[in-house]
Amino acid sequence: MHVPKPPITLHTRRPRTPGLRRALLGILAATMIGLIGTPAAIAHDSLIGTAPEEGQVIDTAPETITITLSEAPLESSGLELSRIQITGPDNNPVEATPVTLEGNVMSAPATIDAPGVYSVAWRTVSSDGHPIEGVFEFTYEPASSTPTEGPSASASAAESAEPTPTADASPSASEEEDPVAEPASEDTESSGGVSWLLPIVIAVILVAGAAAFMIGHRQAVKADAREDGTEG
Repeated sequence: MHVPKPPITLHTRRPRTPGLRRALLGILAATMIGLIGTPAAIAHDSLIGTAPEEGQVIDTAPETITITLSEAPLESSGLELSRIQITGPDNNPVEATPVTLEGNVMSAPATIDAPGVYSVAWRTVSSDGHPIEGVFEFTYEPASSTPTEGPSASASAAESAEPTPTADASPSASEEEDPVAEPASEDTESSGGVSWLLPIVIAVILVAGAAAFMIGHRQAVKADAREDGTEG
């Protein structure tokens, strides 16, 4: 009597696909690529230019002090977020009206009358919410401070021999050299807040990527173990 044999069941082992691992590696690669643009994204607004310019010698008194930034600073109707403080010769403060904001331009009318070196300190809140500030200097040498010759021929001949015009010109050379060292401090102050935030952002992104990789790896190991148990 012929007894039929039970059908033979073949266990086909599913191939281990590296799709999950490739996906995790892709996540880590995208994370590293994203870090390239992180410094630009968190950088504060920067100074574009001023009027008068840093270290400039002018013979006409400016009616307005102007500061141009890379982005428009924040505004508040109830708070004075932007300030421009002017100091004249001998550290005498110059009275200035409240700051006016027009886009990325800060301006304040000021009375500049005495010749000498003027220092302008400004402060505002950049578009990312962080305060930025800077200082620049210019020299005012009005044309009227130079002695003028009299209308008579005798007076003009006598005054031409006096060395006063050259004496007035000498202070401008020394005063013109002083403000040259200021731009370095100005750039440092306007970008000082980036260094402490960048390491935090990088650390958070790396930790998240590492956690995702470990979770995916454990799931792959468990799946392989279940497949081996089924085959046994």
